[in-house]
Amino acid sequence: MQYDNKYLKFVRDLKNDKVPSYIKQNWPSIVKKDITINELREMGMEHLLKNLGELEND
Repeated sequence: MQYDNKYLKFVRDLKNDKVPSYIKQNWPSIVKKDITINELREMGMEHLLKNLGELEND
């Protein structure tokens, strides 16, 4: 049976349990480099740094 649009193909794959995990596949392409503490500060991630215990030294 041919499926003419992406929605019908997705439903077929879902029924057959063939839907890929895009989270696992795309994660390396999302994180391309290590982020430094200074870069986190520049992005305004003080809350994250505080939770990590990095701002207590300031």
